[in-house]
Amino acid sequence: MSFLFLSRFVVTIEKSLQYQNCRNILNLSFHEKMARLSETHATLRANEETNTATSRTMTTYQSASFLSRALFLWPYPLLKIGLSRTIQEDDLPDILEPETSAANLKHMDELWKKAQLEYASKHGGNTEQLSLHRIIVVDFLKDLWCVHDS
Repeated sequence: MSFLFLSRFVVTIEKSLQYQNCRNILNLSFHEKMARLSETHATLRANEETNTATSRTMTTYQSASFLSRALFLWPYPLLKIGLSRTIQEDDLPDILEPETSAANLKHMDELWKKAQLEYASKHGGNTEQLSLHRIIVVDFLKDLWCVHDS
């Protein structure tokens, strides 16, 4: 009984700390948020440069036929391993380059800079009302209509 109480207490504390951290970020001004974002960018880029590549297998998606992709058969070899034993990290293939965090960071950075330039030209240099949420939604909707070759 005391273990259950202790675990609930720890979860409650973690949630309150997360909530407090979110409130602190929401109370920041636009320029303070952008400064924090720049710090995060710098940290991610530094981590990206120090990471070394692993020797994993190529993903089966890259070599899958149209039919295999359409019927979602390409992940079957990994699922088959999962049925026989617990999947280990070595069983997982490398992810495709466009799906890496570095590629997504670069894409989002380009979207943000482009939106800043467009918004600043329309509103006389003021970018404080620029919405990152709107930029992400617009990019998502554009990607729905555009077919990308992998």
